[in-house]
Amino acid sequence: MPVFFLYALCGCLTALPMVFPQLWILSWIAPAFVFADAFFTPAPEKHPLRCAWSRGLSFFYCYGLVVFYWFIELYPLDFAGLDQWSALAVILVAWFGLPLLQGVFSAFLFLLLHLLKEKCARSQFRAAPVLLPLCTASLWILFEWIQTLTWAGVPWGKLALTQCGWLPLVQSASLLGSYAVSFLVILTASLLSFALYYLKNATPKRAAAFAAAALCVFGSNAAYGVLRCALYQPQGEQITAAAVQ
Repeated sequence: MPVFFLYALCGCLTALPMVFPQLWILSWIAPAFVFADAFFTPAPEKHPLRCAWSRGLSFFYCYGLVVFYWFIELYPLDFAGLDQWSALAVILVAWFGLPLLQGVFSAFLFLLLHLLKEKCARSQFRAAPVLLPLCTASLWILFEWIQTLTWAGVPWGKLALTQCGWLPLVQSASLLGSYAVSFLVILTASLLSFALYYLKNATPKRAAAFAAAALCVFGSNAAYGVLRCALYQPQGEQITAAAVQ
């Protein structure tokens, strides 16, 4: 149970900057703790795949609960002509149901991480452990993209949106889109998970190396953003506009 609580808590913290943009740093750090568990904690002998999936569901369900908090702002759904209790029921179903719908699928990310970890123990990944964080970040953006497809596609939960609290951090989206930002956030968190593992196992040099790599990824992204914002020169006539949904 404490492990599932860890995944649920980290899911909430990862998405919390969606509500409070000034807490953007949480999205770079919180996933590191669940990745450390997924990468380095031995899987239970019974039903390891199901266990990995259910832990992933705990993470992504709580992530979605925070992302879709704005459903409560729709109450009392005056435009739908519902009474107060019906409106409340619809909002609760949407708020708790949509994260579940997305979480059931996204949880397979942690199942794949489990399989990837097993492969790492007996392949070229063992000699180059940095490949595991790269694969994790790649899988994350793959699942993030898939979540935008079909009738159930909801793109509002992209991890890049957690970084709008400090504009330099999202400037890399100008190169490869919002998925580039998500990739860098998860890559940093994955590298930090290695640093946590080696720190826990009294290997300070390796811990420092992975922490430095994580700092490099974050620092490079931030430096590019600061430079781009500083050099940006608006062109044309400035106007004031408003958008109404």
